[in-house]
Amino acid sequence: MKKLLLLIAACLMFAGPVLATTYTETYSEPATGVRKIGRRVIDSDNTVGAIVMRDVSGNFTAGTITADTTGSCSGTSATFTGSLTGDVTSTAMATTIAAASVESGMLANGAGVASLLTAGLGNSASYVTATTGAQTLNVSDTDARVVIGMVIIDEVFANGDDAQPTFSIGETDSLTKFAATNVFTDAAAGAVFTFAGTLTANKALIITATAGTGTTETGGLSVTTLILDAE
Repeated sequence: MKKLLLLIAACLMFAGPVLATTYTETYSEPATGVRKIGRRVIDSDNTVGAIVMRDVSGNFTAGTITADTTGSCSGTSATFTGSLTGDVTSTAMATTIAAASVESGMLANGAGVASLLTAGLGNSASYVTATTGAQTLNVSDTDARVVIGMVIIDEVFANGDDAQPTFSIGETDSLTKFAATNVFTDAAAGAVFTFAGTLTANKALIITATAGTGTTETGGLSVTTLILDAE
């Protein structure tokens, strides 16, 4: 037994180092056909089992990409699963913009109210002494909405050789809901009035005017409204 052990030791001394076995796949760009490494297809399409390679624009197509909670993502997506945090938050795809996160300078086509009006979230119009009848400022909607309005007196309301014009602000079938005619009686030029309330579903916001009945009376105003969802 002792001689056998010595023989094994001697063999190991002269056998040299033991080398690990390695296996290498090579790849060459084919003139035509499918690119492969060994038996694996490589492409930029959403191909099951394929090795992903970016296309000439640096893009690739995929179905679902999963990342841990510290990951970040940019670009566009048809669907998104999870929650967003920051100035814009989203839980179960209900998205909320944090308070004070939108500033007037962020609005397109200028700042503040003008951009909101451009976006269809209100309206603005001016009415002169000769305006007569019901004027639709905001059309009706199937849902109730909150209306916030501001009136600026463009021309002093004054009697002349007869009565000064009158204006009221309301909605369909309730023409004085937000401001009765006497609110603007004898109003000075430059005076500012505000009003707010709920614009009933399926009813428009109406300015009702009665023109002065003489030739020298004066009175005119501009009305600007913002319309917001009631819920």
